[in-house]
Amino acid sequence: VPPGLQEAIAAKNVAFLHKCTGRIAEDFAACIRRLSSSGGGDDDADAPAREALRAALSTAERVRVEGGMGRARMFLLRACWRLHVPWLPEELCPTAHPPDFRMHYGAAAKSALLDALIRLGQHDVASLIVAGTANSDAFVPRDVTEWLAARGFQ
Repeated sequence: VPPGLQEAIAAKNVAFLHKCTGRIAEDFAACIRRLSSSGGGDDDADAPAREALRAALSTAERVRVEGGMGRARMFLLRACWRLHVPWLPEELCPTAHPPDFRMHYGAAAKSALLDALIRLGQHDVASLIVAGTANSDAFVPRDVTEWLAARGFQ
């Protein structure tokens, strides 16, 4: 691929990631409002519109009971991400052969997600991500990922 074309492709991919992370953060914020509320009905304005997020929200309530709100938030964030992006940044392997084109976008995806969360006032979640995933493209801390997996919360 000629360098100019590759740069244009990369710029469009990063712009797409920014657009996706904006939607992810909006869905996440709506889910968190719903999770934090004291049981509003399905017809309230913050109720997730997608069935996939309704199921994730139900599971997040169980995660919150068993493991606390921090883990429930990370579970919901991952569910919102998966709704819009079919891969997680930590799933990208920079040493894969042949190289996976997405490997170049893990750090950009995490950065865009943090920016989108902060724009929507989700500073506490952004802090959890930064504190728990230093030197990694992942946005869910490893201990949370392991806790969720050990209990079957996928």
